[in-house]
Amino acid sequence: MDFNICSESVLRDDAFRLKCNFPISISDCYSLAVGVLLNIPVYMKMEEEIDQILDKLLSVVKIIFIDTFI
Repeated sequence: MDFNICSESVLRDDAFRLKCNFPISISDCYSLAVGVLLNIPVYMKMEEEIDQILDKLLSVVKIIFIDTFI
């Protein structure tokens, strides 16, 4: 199994940028920052606040919604 260790300061900077640019929760910002930092898709449950800004958000990070699997 492979692990990637991210610098907390870099992760925090990416989360901060996302929080400044998008009206979403700080926890969502940290989750999305991992995707940005590692260039991987982030699996999330669809939420109204994400849905409202989805087009802009998808230009920054790839999001896959688990709702499509349920």
